[in-house]
Amino acid sequence: MHPQLAHLDFTRSAARLQVPVYFLEGRWDASEMPSLVKQYYRVLQAPHKELIWFDMSAHIPIQYEPNEVVAVLVNQVLKQTWPGR
Repeated sequence: MHPQLAHLDFTRSAARLQVPVYFLEGRWDASEMPSLVKQYYRVLQAPHKELIWFDMSAHIPIQYEPNEVVAVLVNQVLKQTWPGR
């Protein structure tokens, strides 16, 4: 982790958001550990939130599973955040 980011704790500074939140996470991510994502997801309060795992990916799911990421963005995120499209 970058030293200048070590003090950040989103479970405190961003525990409540007023927008829908989608986490698109690679299950094998070593730099953004799945356990931290799950912890933040549990704490986060938002009008809508989803935690979507990509089982073949690490840090950048779009790099490893581009078709699957695009499908989620179009079929879930876009449909839920921009009705009628």
